Amino acid sequence: MPTLTPRPAGAVVDTWRALLAGPWRRAMPVPLRRSRFLVALYAVAEIADTTSQMRSDGEGLAVLLGRACATSPDTAARYLTAAALAGALTEHTPGHYALDTTADPDWTAALAHLVSGPEDT
Repeated sequence: MPTLTPRPAGAVVDTWRALLAGPWRRAMPVPLRRSRFLVALYAVAEIADTTSQMRSDGEGLAVLLGRACATSPDTAARYLTAAALAGALTEHTPGHYALDTTADPDWTAALAHLVSGPEDT
């Protein structure tokens, strides 16, 4: 029987998950809701620690996220950039992201970024 791994918990992570499951998902354009981008956002919440920071422990964050949502590291990096453009993530330094509980992300900016690149949305 598989063991359950505990999810990271904390005020920011829990708030971010609640926003993603509720108002943010409803506000997303349909192409984002039906793509792996939404899966990647849920995976981001699993990667983040209790202080909302995402650390990769020696691996690149895109590699870790790509493995978590079954996509290539290049596509995962595009998802991270798209989420940062929307305002759901904050990039403090290049490659170091944190969850952001912005009340109204600009999901159209994320969609525009994803459709301007390779077609693996």
